[in-house]
Amino acid sequence: MNKQEFFAHKGEHISPASSVVASLPETVTNPVQFPLVMLPGGFAVHTKFMDVIRLLALDHIPLLIRDKAYEAKQIVGADYWQLLTKAEALDAGRCIAYLTDTGQLPLVDLGRGTDNHRRYGLK
Repeated sequence: MNKQEFFAHKGEHISPASSVVASLPETVTNPVQFPLVMLPGGFAVHTKFMDVIRLLALDHIPLLIRDKAYEAKQIVGADYWQLLTKAEALDAGRCIAYLTDTGQLPLVDLGRGTDNHRRYGLK
């Protein structure tokens, strides 16, 4: 068995000037740009995601009791939170922290609980 036969199943036999390469579009249209919000720690989320988290939090904040600690899941709402993937839930928590730190939500950071989740209270 020669080298060409050995690699034939891996596509190495396709020459660079094949019709596959020629069929690629010569120009690429500009992709849609989604504005990002840069979060502490080098994380970034889409502006629309941040807006959804902020609006959900503002809807739930009037239902919170003063002098009680809440996790991001409770502030955003458990119904929405359960629809999030693990990565989205982490991003949502980072959004709540960012929105609290920048004064966009009437909350204060109370530190972390025993489960390492951040806790928030009403201002």
